[in-house]
Amino acid sequence: MVFPISLEGYHLEEVVIIGGGVAGLSCLNALLDQGISALLIEGSTIGTPKMCGEFLAPIAAQQLQLWDVDPLIPIPHAAFYAGIRQLDIHFTKPSAAISRSDVELKLAARARRLGGRIRENTYLEYTTPATERTPFYFKLSTGEIIEAKSAFFATGKLSNNKDNKKIALPYFGFKLHFSHTENDHSLKMFSLDKAYLGIVPITETISNCACLAKREAVDAATSPEEHFRHLTQSHPVLKKIFTPLDLSAIDILSGRAPAFTQKKPPNWPNSYWIGDTLASLYPAIGSGFAHSVDSAIQAVQSYLKQQPKLYRINYSKSIKTKVLLGNVFNAALLQPKVGQLALPLLKRSPKLVNLVLKKLDYV
Repeated sequence: MVFPISLEGYHLEEVVIIGGGVAGLSCLNALLDQGISALLIEGSTIGTPKMCGEFLAPIAAQQLQLWDVDPLIPIPHAAFYAGIRQLDIHFTKPSAAISRSDVELKLAARARRLGGRIRENTYLEYTTPATERTPFYFKLSTGEIIEAKSAFFATGKLSNNKDNKKIALPYFGFKLHFSHTENDHSLKMFSLDKAYLGIVPITETISNCACLAKREAVDAATSPEEHFRHLTQSHPVLKKIFTPLDLSAIDILSGRAPAFTQKKPPNWPNSYWIGDTLASLYPAIGSGFAHSVDSAIQAVQSYLKQQPKLYRINYSKSIKTKVLLGNVFNAALLQPKVGQLALPLLKRSPKLVNLVLKKLDYV
């Protein structure tokens, strides 16, 4: 569908960014740093809580510091738990943690200070893809028509699917913030029965907890909330953390989740697919935040050279190892018996651990 130029409410843009999460806002800031004006369109309100982990791998931590997004809580080490086994890992590059909502709000504020334009609570009704001869046309919920020469798409895990109702949703996620009395500046990961759970401090007094569970296990429980309570009591360390908390008084985000995988977005001219629209990484490797930021920056660098195809090829190639390791770690963490066997072996193989950390850009 091509919209006529004579329609009222027609706007011409050089660049449009669809999606105002971390990837979209990182893209907007990276463009503004190059003196490029762009319009960002977000269907909801920026900073709305999302079901996600809030650990920052080094690439994300370093870039957010350059953009003056703070305070970041330094996370120099991680502890992995599987049954009675424990593996401690130290990061040689600076990792960190922060609330995702705070990141989005601060990136939006920085962009606006630099003259960036952001439209919130505005969703797309239609998209007419660009061709070799014609630009993009976007019809907004306001009735406006936006014409754009180039477009960056940062619309999330389900955005490339024609019919999201038919998408398999084999997982169930939980996320909450809670007050902690001790902050040891570490990421804690727990391998549980058909689930895994991560805890990381995001301020000096608040921790984020994110959990991914097999949907079959959640569906078999009395309720999702009851299943989550069961998980928090299924490991001695978790029991110590959660027993003093009144979970009924804490807001817990929860919902079904798809499998995480590398995507094949449409090969439209002058299009750049970033973040989860290009690849969604299992939270088992803690690289989701970094992937959102890094893909946006690399896409902008390719935009400056007008090389969308090269960006797609190079970034898809660079992310393959993380997708693969994410699949392996995800499968292992969902089975504590595997972890109990693997952790002692990893303790005795520091070179292997270091190699994996290097592949994930932690060292």
